[in-house]
Formats: sequence, structure tokens, C-alpha cells
Amino acid sequence: MKLDLYLVVQEGCPPCVYVKKQLQRVENWEKYITIIDGREDPKFVEKFQVTGTPCLVGVKGTGEAKVFSGAKEMTKSFWVKLFESLDTLD
Repeated sequence: MKLDLYLVVQEGCPPCVYVKKQLQRVENWEKYITIIDGREDPKFVEKFQVTGTPCLVGVKGTGEAKVFSGAKEMTKSFWVKLFESLDTLD
């Protein structure tokens, strides 16, 4: 089943800067995830009940979503493991 990943961030958010830097250290990260500025897409934020940033939103093809927040956990190794697990789903 297809899983779309979105990282919701906002300008001026120090934890968001950290998470984006960790993500961007992973080769081909753009293949797996879309970065969304929560201030520029308030409908997305409302739809998936994002209450803070940074926030990772996973949306299945059925529309079912899971939301994960916590910048400390979103390290380079977190992203690598997540993307490797997605590759096994293909």
C-alpha cells in the first residue's frame, strides 16, 4: 500500500531547522518525503490535526493518517531507517 510522507515545518522554528538539516543529509530524501510549511498550508495542518512543528505525517492510500512529532528523534539515522523500511514495502 502506498504511503505518502510529509514533514510539516514553519519558518522561525529552531527544531524545524534541525530536523530539515538531518533529513537533507540523507541521499535522495526527496524521493520519500515532501516538506510543507504549515503557515502556507493551513488546510493541511487542520485536516491532519497538526498541533506543533516539526511534525511527520504519514498518509496511506486510504486517507488514514498517523502523526509523529519530536525533533530529538528525527535524526539522520531515523530518516535512513524509515526510508529503508519504505523500500521494503515496494
